[in-house]
Amino acid sequence: MYKSAKMKQLTAAVMMAAAAALMLIPGLQAVFDGGQSYAASGRAHELPEIRLPDGMISINDADLDELDELYGIGETLASMIIEEREMNGPYYYPEDLTAVRGIGLKKLEGFRESINMD
Repeated sequence: MYKSAKMKQLTAAVMMAAAAALMLIPGLQAVFDGGQSYAASGRAHELPEIRLPDGMISINDADLDELDELYGIGETLASMIIEEREMNGPYYYPEDLTAVRGIGLKKLEGFRESINMD
């Protein structure tokens, strides 16, 4: 089937390049479609628009005591949320909070319904 080892290597390289290109398509599609993307984790993917009810803690305006009331967020994480907000501007999506060391998607799910992004 293969005439030489070089042909075998070339075929493997082409197949790897094709596989890598297929993995990039979802991220590129969001760019070309003009869809919203979230890239804080280094991976771009589309996110649905999230609207939360009023009367919750505003993650962009809350002080240390208010953030400390969130499930799984103590004084240390609350201060880190404020520090990240002051350094990099407001949070636009709940997933933006994963930029704060110590907040992963699992922890975020514990308090997601208690916050709004206004």
